[in-house]
Amino acid sequence: MGEDNRGRRMKTRIKRKEESLKEEIKEILNALYNLEEKDDEIRYENMKNLKNEIIRGFIIHLHLALEDLLKELLIYRLKELSNKTIKVKEIKKFVEKDLRSHEIIRWSALLNLITKKEYLMLNELNRIRNICAHHWILDLPKYKKDKNKKKKIRVLRLTYKGKNLLNKDIFLDEFMPKYSQLYLKLFYRVFNIKV
Repeated sequence: MGEDNRGRRMKTRIKRKEESLKEEIKEILNALYNLEEKDDEIRYENMKNLKNEIIRGFIIHLHLALEDLLKELLIYRLKELSNKTIKVKEIKKFVEKDLRSHEIIRWSALLNLITKKEYLMLNELNRIRNICAHHWILDLPKYKKDKNKKKKIRVLRLTYKGKNLLNKDIFLDEFMPKYSQLYLKLFYRVFNIKV
């Protein structure tokens, strides 16, 4: 009987915390994106910006997660290869501080920690992450010359396989499944070396 009451109290406490958290999120979103703006056009633009920022944030988060997994694999492999010639502390510093993202990906491929397909996917994600990190307005098109180099044409800035990555269907149905699967594969490899 006492355990049932404790379970109910815990559920009630969690429910209150959840409601409080929802209110915090709503307050932050309204402060940053003014989602309750009275003007329809401004509210639409604010909502579009929020959607783009959610996608940007997730791409950066995913890139960091995959990079951290690659770092773990690299450190493990380099410790094996160093034959205690180089201290573990130096190896960790080299991988975690001295290598840039594209170098981490390249070293992972050179040491056969990832397949060719994974190498290509990680380079593509790095390209996408760089756009997210270095361009303020993601849906602003860029201009490049056509094949004949005679006139400029508008092209999308943030693409995945030539498609608009800011499109919900492309992001959720094409991009996310591939990179979620890659994340799980790398996580499993790291988990196996840690156990």
